[in-house]
Amino acid sequence: MRTRLRVGRFCFLDSSVIPPRRATCGELTTFHSGSYVEYLRKLNDADDEEYEKFEQDAQEYGLGYDCQPFRGLYVFAASVCGATLQAAQSLIDGKCDVAINWGGGWHHAKK
Repeated sequence: MRTRLRVGRFCFLDSSVIPPRRATCGELTTFHSGSYVEYLRKLNDADDEEYEKFEQDAQEYGLGYDCQPFRGLYVFAASVCGATLQAAQSLIDGKCDVAINWGGGWHHAKK
């Protein structure tokens, strides 16, 4: 529904939705450190006791105020990153002239 609203609002009449994919661990580590990606993977599946420890370590990995840690964060991050990579590949392959990942970017824009 959100995509339909955005498509309608911005009048992308000749548009399509390209199914996203999850980025691989290797793709994530081209931008982030291996220890950061591993932290997200462990946090993703943590039980209650483990989660409390991971939550305490969040500041060490730059998580906190505007990027809170949560269970499932690895899957979310890999999905957002994968969608951006899929959009870029679609541009490279000539499948589209414009590609938008509505959830991509955020804090990476400053790097």
